[in-house]
Amino acid sequence: MNQFCFLLTWAFVFSSAALEWSGYRLERQADPAGINLKGPAKALIQFYSSTKQTDTLRAELRNEYLEVEVTAMQPQEEVKVRFYLFHNRELADRKMTLKLTASSPTAENCAILLEGQVDPRKSARGDVRTHFWKKRTVPLSIERTLLTLDAELPEGLIGLSARLDITRPGVYRIYDITLDETKPETSGLEPGRNYLANGGAERGWYGTAGWNFDYVKMHDSGKIELWRNKKYDRLIEAALDGREKFAGQYSFRIFAPKNSTGSFMFQPVPFEVGRSAYLSAWMKADRKCRVTYGLFLANGIAYEKYAEVGTEWKKYEFPIPEWGKAAPGAWFYGDPAHGYSSPVPYSMPNFMVPEGATVWLDNVFYSVGIDSGEFRQERAVTASAKLDRDSGLYRPGETIRSTLRVRNTAETPQTATIRRVMRNFLGEDLPGTVHSEKITLAPHESRELGAELRPTPELRGALNLVYDVEGETTGVYFGILDRPAAPAPRLGLNLWELNGDRAVEWLKEFRVGTVRTWGGFRDWRYHGLRYAEILHKAGIRNLYVVAPPASLRGMPLKADTLLPKDYAEWFRELAGHIDRHRGQIAIYEFLNEFNIWRGRSKNPDPAVYDEPTPDVYAKAVTAFRELLKQHDPKALVAGPATCGTDVPFTLNLLRLGAGKSLDLITEHSYRQQPECPDYEEDLKSLMEGAGAYGNFRFAQTEAGMIKLPQLPDNLIERYGRAKAAWDVRNMLIGWANGVDHYSHFMFSFATRGCDWGVTLLGNGDNGYVPRPSVALFAYRAAADLIGNGRCVERLRLGTNYRCYLFDRGNARVAALWKWNGAPDKMVPASSLRFAAVYDLMGTRLAPDRLVLREFPCYIVTQASVEELKRGILDSHREENSEPLAAELIPVGPEEFAVQLENRSSRFLDGFIQVGEEKRSFRNLPPEEKTRLAFRTAEPISLHEQEVIVEIVLPKEKWARKSALPLLGLFVPSAVSPITADGNLADWPDAALPIPLKLKGKDKGWGQDEEAVRAEARLAWDDDFLYLALTAHKPELFPAENAGALWRGDGIQVAFDTIRNASAEQRGYQDDDFEYDIALFGGKPTVYRARGSAATYDSLGKPTGITEEVRCGIRMLPDRVIYELAFPKSAVSPFRLEEGASMRFNVLLNIANSGGRAGYLQLTPGIGEFPKWPAKFIDLVLLPQQPK
Repeated sequence: MNQFCFLLTWAFVFSSAALEWSGYRLERQADPAGINLKGPAKALIQFYSSTKQTDTLRAELRNEYLEVEVTAMQPQEEVKVRFYLFHNRELADRKMTLKLTASSPTAENCAILLEGQVDPRKSARGDVRTHFWKKRTVPLSIERTLLTLDAELPEGLIGLSARLDITRPGVYRIYDITLDETKPETSGLEPGRNYLANGGAERGWYGTAGWNFDYVKMHDSGKIELWRNKKYDRLIEAALDGREKFAGQYSFRIFAPKNSTGSFMFQPVPFEVGRSAYLSAWMKADRKCRVTYGLFLANGIAYEKYAEVGTEWKKYEFPIPEWGKAAPGAWFYGDPAHGYSSPVPYSMPNFMVPEGATVWLDNVFYSVGIDSGEFRQERAVTASAKLDRDSGLYRPGETIRSTLRVRNTAETPQTATIRRVMRNFLGEDLPGTVHSEKITLAPHESRELGAELRPTPELRGALNLVYDVEGETTGVYFGILDRPAAPAPRLGLNLWELNGDRAVEWLKEFRVGTVRTWGGFRDWRYHGLRYAEILHKAGIRNLYVVAPPASLRGMPLKADTLLPKDYAEWFRELAGHIDRHRGQIAIYEFLNEFNIWRGRSKNPDPAVYDEPTPDVYAKAVTAFRELLKQHDPKALVAGPATCGTDVPFTLNLLRLGAGKSLDLITEHSYRQQPECPDYEEDLKSLMEGAGAYGNFRFAQTEAGMIKLPQLPDNLIERYGRAKAAWDVRNMLIGWANGVDHYSHFMFSFATRGCDWGVTLLGNGDNGYVPRPSVALFAYRAAADLIGNGRCVERLRLGTNYRCYLFDRGNARVAALWKWNGAPDKMVPASSLRFAAVYDLMGTRLAPDRLVLREFPCYIVTQASVEELKRGILDSHREENSEPLAAELIPVGPEEFAVQLENRSSRFLDGFIQVGEEKRSFRNLPPEEKTRLAFRTAEPISLHEQEVIVEIVLPKEKWARKSALPLLGLFVPSAVSPITADGNLADWPDAALPIPLKLKGKDKGWGQDEEAVRAEARLAWDDDFLYLALTAHKPELFPAENAGALWRGDGIQVAFDTIRNASAEQRGYQDDDFEYDIALFGGKPTVYRARGSAATYDSLGKPTGITEEVRCGIRMLPDRVIYELAFPKSAVSPFRLEEGASMRFNVLLNIANSGGRAGYLQLTPGIGEFPKWPAKFIDLVLLPQQPK
């Protein structure tokens, strides 16, 4: 093959300048055999293989990048691109960051390295390595990706090169490489890059988004009814305008008819908190008007500003100096930095035109890390694509027809290479789908290229067709589904904001058998009842959420978390609706997430309105059941629909009598991961505890993950995949543990910004018809493969794995996945050779392609359950995760235990070495723990010390040496009982003050708050755990609501009683407590916000104000003393006995006249949301002293 090289224009200052790919020339390379690329000033790039063969290597220089291709690789072969570019720079003893901008149309992984030689004579260290290297494995995408590698370069460094290691055959593009002084870590976003795919309208509708009127109008009124009791007749209208444009050949023309709604949206663009962002657009209008434009993150979260647009083209700029803070001339609402959409750091540029106006939009530009910029047409040849079917849905065996529109925007002829490939939901190229061709276009020529695709018969679910035109990506999203069977009642969705007729079409297509509709919705009263008849006729079970009567006469605004003491008016209205829809609604769910209502509304009149306490719910649901049975006797009552699987709250309601009125117990299983905190353990605890109060059915009626509303470049991305994986894993755990149904959140055709939705926005190319997300395809696959199967066993494969065995009568099905750690390849045992293997989408896989990762897969067989179980256990798995996890637990002031958790599927033998001490363990079962005790070299205290722990598994040929943190809090015993009165004279001398130093600052924090200090004390005896906290703060500002004492001055105390929170887990579990303590109404008040489940001890721990905990609060001129005595029941299952340990934390809330200003806490964990009990400190009870 030909070999060639080129010149590089290269400039070096303190940081390296960007590459300019110009002036290249051909040069042959013999050692190492490969391709040599030389530049001035001795700059050199080498592309070579360890086999010294060149026939599999290809390199081609384009205007903007170097393209290298590896057509094939042998086992153990290494292919490298090495950069010798830094030889004339002084780099020793510096912190530097390598930045390599690259892409791979085949989306491969690679490794980037820095390496060089070190002269020991120039280093102050005597044990220096002469070969320095730093490596990082990184994923490449089809988009330009900024890869970074930080390195502390050693003293004595005399040579440095960078390297790109290629691990798989494919095409790789290198745009730029620099080496700069290390700055604070960034997300990898590229400053100055335009993240809008089509800001100049030259690609038609590509990269834009909007709503379809037929899908968002209500089925019964024909109106769009989305916002605050407003009704609209039309949506805005958008067109491509070839006559009126600022530059190029086209602009976007937007017209807002009378009584219309909607906005013109572009594809989501990324941001980074704390970093600058910049949006600009050229606009003109047919009249002077005010355009509202900005960056929309999610409902209630956005940056916006006005543009006073005239009749001439003008550039309008929207700089945001620091994301999350105010921008000049603009406003933001919600929290753009840490709001509920923050897990998906994207926003949608959107433009809202006033009624009656026409506005033209062109050369829209968005980037990060800059404060100004300008749109430019980056490529002469640009493209867009569309399918022959607006829905994007096909049946197996159908031909898919795609049209690629390619356009030359230049004044000269252009030759373009076009590459086309199909990809699965993981972004992997499908074999046999790659196609390439070259075309030449005349100046300003447009050409349409048709393609007929015939996917292989086994393909199902969400897929991509990807075109690459001279480095520009054009994606197409579509899916393949079998014709649906009957709806599956155990598969549910929440529904709002859509046309009921269109909704039913989708519900049937995806076999959704239960729908949850809402009572109150954005000031629309009884909104969900409008779907009752249409769902009933479709044979879809309807669960209706009864909303509080926020809009009844006399009910104050924003008081939708209070209930009237007199239900007469509320129930009179409800009775009429129940009569009207008798027989249409199967289940009435009484109120939504009542467990988080406390403190959200100020009670204007306690004589008229009840606070949202558990006893109030029990009374109200009892009355509602009587009402329902009078008007629709066959309908069922469900509740309490807790936010999170709140076991203690629910069991408390049952204890108060609510269980007599509930047929179904419902909860919302939002959590960090389905397995952490473990949804299965929460369900078991809930079901076991509820069994004492009756025979209930259980349902999960709302949960989900945030995702993007539209796919950038129409390509399936990681947030959509993550939502699909999270949702399905949580649903499978629910099904396996016997829930009646599992309803995902949510189903709407009017999404805008990041949310929990299961649909994607369309654009002008498909008439704005919405499309199903990856998650919907995954739900359908689970419904098809599991059916109504009953779970007969959970198979233990290791802590990082889940496997449930279902029996659906005509077949047995294993649902299995690996939720934590690197993927594992699995080769099914020979006994499973006749089984069928399916992925998350329902695509049938060849057995040798089975990979266990966060995306569940399914094994379906006619074999028995026992045969399926044995086949899975006998299958070969590459377990690419650590077999053991270890943590240190204080036992005494100079003693600790190493707790080991077996995360593998095997029984483990081994030993632990700490210093000179060695302890052995044998036959540690899978998913079990053990503790081995050691002595410390120095006393354990509040100050963290590191302990070097070496763990060896000889049979596994595995060993790890780690430095683990050790700290703890030791609680002395009280010599005599302590009275909780705010006077510390009766405390033992050994109860030393413990300072609270960690600050959390809210908006009202100032100098006075900065001066506040606090210290805590702890003691114990046979009957009580004692806590005293002294707050050095002269003035108190109490909260106005007993259910929200944390909003004023006071303290919060939390216990993880069996210290079972893993390091990764966020949120409380059913053994945890949280107490709020403050003065309220002039009296010391203790509010239990969270309590442990009765399943631990048969004891009820009702939430709300409790007299169980003794409390005294003493106010002095310069400080306040809080003193508490927790009886055994208030901390159970923790036991008040020598050596007992649990995790503990305490927080002081600091308020001023403006409300809560911040807090001081002992350790992280209470002030954060979600709560983080693994961050609490270990508390250990010391031996009792003689009385």
